[in-house]
Order: sequence, then structure tokens, then C-alpha cells
Amino acid sequence: MARKKYFSIFFLLLYLLFIFYITLYSRSFSLTQSCNPDLFWSYAAWAQGKPGYGWEILLNIALFVPLGYFLAAVSDGSAVKRFGLLAAGLSLVISVAIEGIQYVDGLGLAEWDDVFNNVLGACLGIGVYKLLVRCCRKESLPWWKLGLSVLFLLAGVVGCRMVHMTPPLALSTLFQQFSFAVTRVDRNGNDLWLQGTCRAYFRDTPAYRIVLKSETTGQELKAATERDGEIFRAAVSASPDDKWEVLVQFKYYAPVKTATYIHKDRVEYVSGEVPGPDIRDTDLDMVVNYGVLKAWESRYDVYVYQFNDRLYWFVGSPLDRKTEMVFHLYTDEPGRLPEPRKKYRFDNRGFRAGDKNEITWTMRSGKYRVFVCEIPAAYHITAVSVGFYADKKMQWSRQFRLGVCQEFLFFLFFIIAVLGNTVSISLEVICNWKINQAIIFQEAATLAGT
Repeated sequence: MARKKYFSIFFLLLYLLFIFYITLYSRSFSLTQSCNPDLFWSYAAWAQGKPGYGWEILLNIALFVPLGYFLAAVSDGSAVKRFGLLAAGLSLVISVAIEGIQYVDGLGLAEWDDVFNNVLGACLGIGVYKLLVRCCRKESLPWWKLGLSVLFLLAGVVGCRMVHMTPPLALSTLFQQFSFAVTRVDRNGNDLWLQGTCRAYFRDTPAYRIVLKSETTGQELKAATERDGEIFRAAVSASPDDKWEVLVQFKYYAPVKTATYIHKDRVEYVSGEVPGPDIRDTDLDMVVNYGVLKAWESRYDVYVYQFNDRLYWFVGSPLDRKTEMVFHLYTDEPGRLPEPRKKYRFDNRGFRAGDKNEITWTMRSGKYRVFVCEIPAAYHITAVSVGFYADKKMQWSRQFRLGVCQEFLFFLFFIIAVLGNTVSISLEVICNWKINQAIIFQEAATLAGT
């Protein structure tokens, strides 16, 4: 093999690394497997006046132009006479492999349009190489090849840098793609056992383990995790004096937040030491005592509680009338959303301070302004996002999952207690009746004997 082949192979392998970084490694993990098998759908969207799709098409073509050039350079002079077809075939295999990995690992939308655009770009690169070979004089050809190779590599470096500067998939997006709940906590000193459920909404749940992260030191403890369908059981040694954030680490990926915390032997849903709202001389004690605290923001003295089928906001800081209360509901059943919201795939129930959702004047609320919203039952809710939007930016936001409210549990326990007392009283009455009957029969037998 000629020495120039070694340079071509080196440039090819290096550019392949750039491609794999841009299309796979730089992508954020997702629990959604997305595929669009319709050919030329992005071209149709571009023709309908959506320029974003046109930009994506051009980028997919440009990405494979250098690859086609390097594949042609390596294939040239091989035993294959039509080395251009060999290079195009190799680019097709690489593109299909990338789309397949993106689909299996949830790293993006797998589509035939990308394959077509990639192969088209590779063919353009092959054409550039053939044109260079035909038009350049033999003595200057190596220099032209070297110059174009360096130029393409620099383009790959710039592309990787641009991708690295692009914000990754928001953690909140991944949060909406799986359900998670801790249903039981047992503790014996430092030994901690957790039981709960974890399920991906849009695909088979990948293998995972439970990880606990200390809020004090940031230390991460990997729990021994057993899976039985959707149910998991985890065991770990964790100090009861610390508060631990529960994370899920899906196989091959970094741990993911679940908005769940373990403090001693209790399950909580907000981080830090929460002081709790001041409910003295107010009518808020029922919500605070039997609701579930789902979000808290100390800067604005905001508490968000789930109480039965409603969410309550307690806001202790002054609010401008134009402040928008963010209330977004995400679902795995977008077809059941109200018609105007289906295209967005989430429901927006936000409202402004001072709207009909405020119920401050109907109760004694102390220093707090109180807002309430009903939780819709028309579709399954995977996640909820709340916050404040003012001055054209999000002031704060939190995400959480809905759960069984303590009010319901309180009602259930009350019913059980009532039924238990009723059964106990009934048994006592029956026992007393039977005793009295036995005494009567005994007295009758005694009299008959005499």
C-alpha cells in the first residue's frame, strides 16, 4: 500500500470520529424511540414554508461531503474498478447504521430522509474527488488532495464545536418520559431499603439501577437494585442524618433526577430543609396537613401542594398582576388533549395573578395569596411543570409527578376505622347476645331439673 493511502485512511478514520460525535455521542439520551419512515417528508415541509427543515436538509448533506471525498480517496486504486460506487455503498451503510443506533438508543428521530441526504452528500464528495483527479496536473495533485483533506477536517472540528455549544436535551424533557414512585421505605440504622415502580412510557424500560445522592456532600451511592417488571427493590447503606435525592441510572447513561427524596424513613418531593408555610390563624391547615408538598421556592416564598384533585399555590411575596402562573401538564396521550393543544403535545392551564383562580378573599390566608387549579382527568398526566413567568422570562420553575394525595389516604383510613369500629361493635353485640342466650338456656335447664 502506498504511503499516500495511509494518510487517506487516517483522514477517513478521523472524520468518522467527528461524524459519530455529532450524530451519536453529542446527543442527549431519551426514552422515546422516534421513527418517520415517510421518504421526503422533510422536503414537503420545507416546500410548505418551514425553513428550519431546509436548514436541516442542507446540514445533513454537507456532513457527508467530506466523508464521500475520503471514502473515494481510500477506494481509488483498489481492485474495484468503479470505486465511486464502492464509496457510495459504504456511506449508505454508515448512514443506516447511525440511524439505527439513534432509534434503538433514543438519540434522535430515525428517518429515511437523513439516509438519502447523507448519501447525496457523500456522492457530492465523491464527485469532488473525481473532479480533482481529472483537472489537476499529476505533480500538483498530492498537494491539492492534502489541502482539501485538511480543509474538510477543519470543517469537522468546527461542526463538533458548534454541536458542543448547542444546549443538550433538557432534563425536564427526559423527566416526562418515564414514571417513577417510591412506595415503601424501610430503615434500620444506616441500612436503607426502597421499593417502588419505574416505567418508560414510549418504549420497553431499559435496565437501570437506583442511585442516592447526598444533598449535603454530593456523594452518590449506587444501590443494589432488583427489578420485577415495573417494580424495583433497592438496598443501600445511607446515613439517616442526611437527605438523599433518588436518581435513576439507565444503562450506559448518567443518573437522571426523579424529583424524589428520602429523609430518614420518609419520602419527600422537594429538596433542602423546607420551613413550611406559616399557617397560624389561617384556614390553610387542611391543605398543609393532608396535602402533599410538590414544589417550593424560597426566593418568592412559594409553596405548591397537591390536595385531592387540585393544586394550591401559596405565594408570600408581592406579585405583579401581569405575572403568569405557569401550569403545564404533560401526557403520553396527546390525542386526548383539547384540540388547540394537540400539536404542542402538552396542556397549558396557566393563569395570571388576580384571575378567577385566586381564592384569597374566600378564606383566612394570612400573608399568602392563594391560587387553585383543578387537575384534569381527561388524560393521563406524566409530569407537571409550575413556576412564574414575568418580564419576558421564566423567574422560577419546578417539575414533579402527581401522586396519591394524603387527603385520600386520610379518608381511606377514616373509612377503615369506621368500618373496623362497626364490625367490632357488631361482634360485641353478637357475643353478648350469645352469652345471654346461654345463660337463659342454663337457667331453663336448671329449673327443668328441679
